[in-house]
Amino acid sequence: MSHTPGPWIWRRPFPGDPEIWVEAVNQNGDGVPVAILGEGNEADAEMICSSARMRELLCDALYYVDQAWTAGDQDAAGLAKNIRALLSGVKFKEANF
Repeated sequence: MSHTPGPWIWRRPFPGDPEIWVEAVNQNGDGVPVAILGEGNEADAEMICSSARMRELLCDALYYVDQAWTAGDQDAAGLAKNIRALLSGVKFKEANF
């Protein structure tokens, strides 16, 4: 599985258009469509857009769990292993802007 780094946004390409475009935003602020959803899928668009940020937060959490594990917290050892397993299934893929 690959991942295009965020931020991601969603918008309608034209006023009144039923389509929803999910876009990855590059460093220039330009959006590049990564998904096109049909009318009524606003909640799905929100979830898709939040996934890049959720992955960042999970990576940040892993740092703190590792610190606890290093300090001798055995419960943290199992949690760190599970977080690493989740993260290993996602490989970063640069978006072609």
